Amino acid sequence: MPYQVSPQFKITELYGEWSLMDTKQGLYYELNESGKIILESLLQSQTDRGALLFAVQKLKVEAVDLKSHFESFKHTLIDKGIIKRE
Repeated sequence: MPYQVSPQFKITELYGEWSLMDTKQGLYYELNESGKIILESLLQSQTDRGALLFAVQKLKVEAVDLKSHFESFKHTLIDKGIIKRE
């Protein structure tokens, strides 16, 4: 089951860059290219493994090189309440 963005967060795309706004706390996060691709992969893929493979393909890196960063960023998104399972 893919992840979804929590209702209090809004994603804005401007000139190909993604920003996240926490509408309750007024916090703003700007994503770099790899962050954007990892978040996109988590929102579109049915499994974490599928999301990792999507990100690997988009970023043109080896899975072993991306896995640690991918997992760390995924847990940050979950811990901050930005994403949750559908």
